[in-house]
Amino acid sequence: MNNDTKPTKESLEKAVKQVDNAEAATISFYFEFVQGGKNNLENFRYAVASTDEETRQSLLKRLNRTFTKKRIESFGFEEFDVLKSSKDTFFYSKLKQFSNSKGIINKLESDSFHAEPDLTVLGDMKNVKGVIVKVTFDKCSPYYLFIKVDTFNKFKKSNILYGFFANVNDNSVQKITDKTSMFGIGSQIGFFYHDDTFYIHSSRDFETMMFLQNEYSNIAQKNIKLLNQEFPKILLGTQELKNMLVGKGSGVLCRMLARIDVESLKEKFSPEKINESFNTLNEILEDNEFKQSLEPVKLNTTEHTITCTADTTTQFTALLTDQPSETMFLKKKFLNK
Repeated sequence: MNNDTKPTKESLEKAVKQVDNAEAATISFYFEFVQGGKNNLENFRYAVASTDEETRQSLLKRLNRTFTKKRIESFGFEEFDVLKSSKDTFFYSKLKQFSNSKGIINKLESDSFHAEPDLTVLGDMKNVKGVIVKVTFDKCSPYYLFIKVDTFNKFKKSNILYGFFANVNDNSVQKITDKTSMFGIGSQIGFFYHDDTFYIHSSRDFETMMFLQNEYSNIAQKNIKLLNQEFPKILLGTQELKNMLVGKGSGVLCRMLARIDVESLKEKFSPEKINESFNTLNEILEDNEFKQSLEPVKLNTTEHTITCTADTTTQFTALLTDQPSETMFLKKKFLNK
């Protein structure tokens, strides 16, 4: 797929079918983990594990089980959005969308960044983020399947929902015993990467294994700085946003700030469009459907200012990220989260 080609349901179905029809595929099993327990790209590591053929085929079948033809046809299909999550929608993310996910693929494909040769580096597996399954065949570009794992100190009845159980020793994944670290894998994969595109079943798994929370924080900090630089006379009190990016409850605000499109705001707040933009914002704030949730925001349509306070950081950011929305057919208004 060309770097600028937009993924479709058809490209997703084709990618899955290509693996399903592959002959003599080479399947490699790796554990993704972080060095020193620090969840960032710099500490990303992966370790190779030897497995038996039955285990490899079991992992491969999870791709088709997750992205079935029926699901692809009936589910929604959208570009990954930091503020969206849906059980009946598959998402996609181009390699260039996030620097951390691009960095991990670059490391997996690098000739100088090697997998750890044995599993002793995993210790008690508390720093394991998940499993990566690399699939290669013919002259096709490789597939990387990403699967969340859970580790257990002992077998519990509540864990029978997992589709796969195994033990880990120094260099391999083996059948269950009581002597070594145990992990469980669900019956479906979180997401996979192929040909410049991530196809996502679980947004949470994508964020966890690609270290996106760390990237959201960096983007949020950058966007706050840009808001201060570009709109000092329009967006007032933006220093409050920075103050609220730490502590409990900061994760949601961080996601919202990461979604701000500064270039789009430049157009909306340009001399030619600023009157229209503020009239639209005023209509939103006066709308009964939005008034209760957005009313505290201080909007001055004469001076063309929006003021952020410590109590209105969420509402202030919601306006800047176009969250007030209206359904196409029923015209029902809602905050798009």
